[in-house]
Amino acid sequence: MAAGVVMCLPSLGLALAGLAGFSAMGPVAGTLAPWIQSTFYGAHTGGLFAGVQSLIMTVGHALPLLLGGIAVFSLGAVLRYYIAPRFRTRPHAD
Repeated sequence: MAAGVVMCLPSLGLALAGLAGFSAMGPVAGTLAPWIQSTFYGAHTGGLFAGVQSLIMTVGHALPLLLGGIAVFSLGAVLRYYIAPRFRTRPHAD
């Protein structure tokens, strides 16, 4: 279970960056990303803002696929650990 959580962390980071306003086309107007850019970082090459934006522009198109994978993994975990034990006729060692 812990390995599954660790596998989901990069996807969670991408999702949070997307919610903050980073997109494959650049920062989305009216969101947190352009505010951060204008307030703290400006247009410095190699900074944190540029790194996050580069990451989103590179792998951002895969975000729906990653989120779908997380959903399938979560459904499997729920079925395995919460639903399936209710249908067992006799307990057995895991």
